Amino acid sequence: AWGCNYRRVPLESALGANYVIDPAIGGRITIQTTRPLPPEDLVPVLDGVLRMNGAALVQTGDLFKVVPIDQALTAGAMPQLRPLPNAGMPGFGVQVVPLRFVSATELGPLLEPFTPPGGTVGVDPQRNLLLLAGSSDQLASLRDLVSIFDVDWMRGMSFGLFPLDNAAASELAAELDQVFGGTEAGPVA
Repeated sequence: AWGCNYRRVPLESALGANYVIDPAIGGRITIQTTRPLPPEDLVPVLDGVLRMNGAALVQTGDLFKVVPIDQALTAGAMPQLRPLPNAGMPGFGVQVVPLRFVSATELGPLLEPFTPPGGTVGVDPQRNLLLLAGSSDQLASLRDLVSIFDVDWMRGMSFGLFPLDNAAASELAAELDQVFGGTEAGPVA
């Protein structure tokens, strides 16, 4: 109506990559733009449109998979261990986040309300790791939250050794545990 030329471009020629679509994904998606998209923008736009429609784009090597978002975690996304995810890059991913100062068991439940649909926050208490899943932008947001909580709250503090003259060390330790919040749920856990 406004003098725009509409051009239909099939996914296979526009994407320029190998891809498979899970049989559970049905329907047709039309992406309409006011001007042609540069090739480097096609995959991020496709990823966003798929997520809005309950699907995820998972890249495994040179192959893109379009799967239902609730199956993205098991579709072959390889866990990444790096300081920061590639925010803005398309596709569903899994990231391993080692924690330095806080317990994964304590932090995992705090992140649950911020977990995206189809994403997860897993906890490995033995190795004090978080396993995060979602799009790269969602992973970046979760990593930002982790960095807020995973801090050395003891930095700048010191400790001392004091010989006791009038009390047993075990009794005083129990009383200090109560004062500092205990070893199970307090800040020294």
